Amino acid sequence: LDQYKGKVEMKFWGVAPPPLLFYHSHVVYDRTLFVEYERFVDYFRAQQVDIFIAPLIHNEFNDCKSHLKFLEYSALGVPGVYSNEKPYQSVVRHTENGFLATTLADWEDYLRQLIEDPILRRKLGFNAWQTIANNWRLSTHAENWTICYKDAQFLSESSDTMQRVRSVASQSLQWHDELEQEIVAIQQPVIETKQLV
Repeated sequence: LDQYKGKVEMKFWGVAPPPLLFYHSHVVYDRTLFVEYERFVDYFRAQQVDIFIAPLIHNEFNDCKSHLKFLEYSALGVPGVYSNEKPYQSVVRHTENGFLATTLADWEDYLRQLIEDPILRRKLGFNAWQTIANNWRLSTHAENWTICYKDAQFLSESSDTMQRVRSVASQSLQWHDELEQEIVAIQQPVIETKQLV
């Protein structure tokens, strides 16, 4: 932000920027929360962004994450810099369809390259989109759902596996309901504050 004064704007979704950036004139914090993924997709698709970043701290929790951010960013044809961590290592081909950053110097270098080189941005963005088009479209994997459903038919209703699946599904629904209630509770004070201002 300091180096490219006025030419770069940072936008944060969901998680607030750190205090150092929170009141910076070229930092935008979007507090919009979505419970339904479809609404998020419509909103996200409308964003005007040149570069995405997906930083992850190295820990066991993050090792278990998916590469969903790569899929979302790449579906828009926007290049990204991703942490060189398990979720992205299997899908990001470094310097071809994105950058994998390990050190702070990497992050700075790759962001500088993308900021200063619009041709590189277009190339990486297109290659990332092509990765999605060739490998990750639901239409190209639809038959996998049929196979999965056929395999599921062989599971006995009373089998231990089926009982575990039901238990996990029930717990997931309960957590979903609790999260929705928390989101409503969090948004209410924000709405009331906006009305006072």
